[in-house]
Amino acid sequence: MFIVQSGAVGIYKTIEGERVQLAILKNGEMFGEMAIIDGRKRMAEAVAIEDNMLLQVPRKTLEERLSKFDPFLQALVGVLTNNLRTVHRSYMHRPRSVDDFMNVIEFHNEGFKKYMGMTKNQEIASEVTSKLLAIDELVLSLRNTLKDHDDSRNTVFNESDMARRQP
Repeated sequence: MFIVQSGAVGIYKTIEGERVQLAILKNGEMFGEMAIIDGRKRMAEAVAIEDNMLLQVPRKTLEERLSKFDPFLQALVGVLTNNLRTVHRSYMHRPRSVDDFMNVIEFHNEGFKKYMGMTKNQEIASEVTSKLLAIDELVLSLRNTLKDHDDSRNTVFNESDMARRQP
């Protein structure tokens, strides 16, 4: 793990072949904290974007400090780190193909319809629901228009992904 003492460090991740800047870290901010906790591969790369001075915190130092905590707290740190990695993977799981984009629109449209079904203002719910149904028809029309589209990108979502994401 590293703590930025001066200067700046950019944190980048390559997503679908595109380099995305996740953060710019400055004085007092740290990176590499998850990898030092769980020993797993880093999720992004750090690049100096200004002259900087970093303080390196060795894994042994963290292990010594964590060993002084209650075993419950030690386990909690591990669970939180794993959960953060899982959320990050889910968040970075973006649609790639035409089918993926259509599936995401349908998924969110269905969730919005369910949400509107719970509202107390039936007049607004009825108006919004009719517009959401129109979106369903437009998506169906788009699918038909694009049915012969040669999409060179593979789908990243499958039915279980979309079912798991149901609101």
